[in-house]
Amino acid sequence: MKLDTQSLLPLVMLSLLAALTFWLDRAAQVEVRGNDGKTRHDPDFIVDQFTVRKFKPSGKLQYSLVAQKMLHYPDDDTTDISQPQLIYFGHPQQLRISAKRAAVGKDGDVVHLIDDVKVVRDAAPGDPQLTISTSTMTVYTEDEIASTKDPVTIRHGASIVRGVGMEINNLKQTTRLLSGIQGIIFPKQP
Repeated sequence: MKLDTQSLLPLVMLSLLAALTFWLDRAAQVEVRGNDGKTRHDPDFIVDQFTVRKFKPSGKLQYSLVAQKMLHYPDDDTTDISQPQLIYFGHPQQLRISAKRAAVGKDGDVVHLIDDVKVVRDAAPGDPQLTISTSTMTVYTEDEIASTKDPVTIRHGASIVRGVGMEINNLKQTTRLLSGIQGIIFPKQP
């Protein structure tokens, strides 16, 4: 079989023209950055005075998150909130966790509380109010677990205990200090 170069010439020229057109198209395109805010750390929405409620599959209220202001940032899908208060309802005594500000992860399951963090468990008959103070705390909202590595002060009635690092499990109703524990514990009042 004899190859005819004259019949291949149009095919080669057409292939060369297609490749050159593709290259010119790529070279001429200027990368245009969208002005959608995803490349800057600017909020895409702001909400004042809001409440978010989470219900258990049974329909019972598990917790609510109340705050003065919320700013959502699309570049990293984070949310900053001011004056947050997280309230758990699953036990006879409510557990309230508050701070000056917080950062919420993209799924909303992790809340990092920052500045003047307070944890308050309501008093019950024969059991005084429990108050915990620290500077930062991470709350895993679905598991009802909170922890900090910072210094902590716990007040329970007249008793005061201090330590460094703490874990709270609201489902099990336990609080565990991790190190440097010292304090004064008074017996329950009749």
